[in-house]
Amino acid sequence: MKIWPSRKLNMQMKAQSAALIDKLKKQYAMDDDHLFHIALIPEGLKLDVSPDYQIITWELFKEEHGFNVQDNYFYNYLTFALEHYKRLVGDKFGQSETVKGYETGQTIYQEWKEQKGLWVGRRGGRPQIIKDIKEGKWKYREYCWNTENPQKGQKDNWINSEEFVKLVETNKRQGE
Repeated sequence: MKIWPSRKLNMQMKAQSAALIDKLKKQYAMDDDHLFHIALIPEGLKLDVSPDYQIITWELFKEEHGFNVQDNYFYNYLTFALEHYKRLVGDKFGQSETVKGYETGQTIYQEWKEQKGLWVGRRGGRPQIIKDIKEGKWKYREYCWNTENPQKGQKDNWINSEEFVKLVETNKRQGE
């Protein structure tokens, strides 16, 4: 399975760049040496390099670098987030007891064929999955997955991968 945060982070940063950074560059005739697009992320994501933007970790603000941010609103919330990081996001960012990751329908379909059973989640559950399949969106749409039947969250939002495959095979559009 792919790791969720790096792709999602890249999507978010590209959206920010298009909506804000690129417009600022154009409006004020600035280049990359004068305008910085920086991702502020927790060290736990284990991302440190991107060709499109700089990365600074939350922890930088906790270290001694001459920042005078002690006892301000940002610093206090950052401290709270770092101290409670694992409890807030699980052992891996974006993962919890309910959602272990995200993957496209096509990958889930192929992996089940290789005998890798999963639980597949989608807000709205089975009816929304059927709608995705009938509209042809299932291949590229990302679904939540878990290796065990989730005991928390909305139980109606989850089906096993065997049922997912059967739904694809019985509901997919002609020519797929």
